[in-house]
Amino acid sequence: MIKKIPFLFALLIPFFTQAQYSLNEENESNYTLKSKDLMNNKIQIYNICYDISFKSISPKGVEFQKDKWMYDILRSSEDQKEDFYLLMSRGTAILPRKVFTKEEILSEKFQNSNVEGYEVTKKDKLYEAKGSKFNPSYEFIINVFDPNEKVMQEHVESMIQSLGELKWEDKTLQPTRTVVKEGSNFDRVMMQKTNYLTRQISFYYALDENTTLVQYYVLSYVYSLPPAFVGGAKMMIDKVNEGVLYGINASANL
Repeated sequence: MIKKIPFLFALLIPFFTQAQYSLNEENESNYTLKSKDLMNNKIQIYNICYDISFKSISPKGVEFQKDKWMYDILRSSEDQKEDFYLLMSRGTAILPRKVFTKEEILSEKFQNSNVEGYEVTKKDKLYEAKGSKFNPSYEFIINVFDPNEKVMQEHVESMIQSLGELKWEDKTLQPTRTVVKEGSNFDRVMMQKTNYLTRQISFYYALDENTTLVQYYVLSYVYSLPPAFVGGAKMMIDKVNEGVLYGINASANL
């Protein structure tokens, strides 16, 4: 991916408001939730980029084996077999609001108000996001699942079973709502391919009537990285962090 903010930031509901949150960057993907920090408007976040040989690029020195669990859960057997850079992310935050409804999440109005730099239109179940400048246009689908709802897609069911249960203080939580987004058919930017596919699964947990814990996992297959002179993989991850911070602040104020 070249000169393009990765699809992750577009999926995480960016909508600028006065900043409330700050980032706690974690050193490993299986980090432990820090309830005190989360309740004080901290976002726990982990990002990693690997090259086509599974060698970490940013940050450097990370063994792929430490993140393989997340990769194995998020990838599908139907994903195209090709040499890609991998961008993976996990994030956790608490929102001072009730869980979004399925209708809110699926509405064209909601998608337009929560995605920065794109004009989103909905055609049946397919969303088309028209980009601008270095944001390539792309298509995405959204599936929203309620508790105990039968999931027909085998891989989605596997992701929910593997990632949905959450330990929070002295409780074991199940998601109140699960959202799966997949972006594909990304346009080129400056004649360069960008993403092949981005898959994100987000879980929303109702801690009480007006408090929601959200946790997401993302896997992006990237054709090419930004050039080194503009920051390469680190620049891409920095943009992810900016987008996450932007989006969580937005979600808290919707």
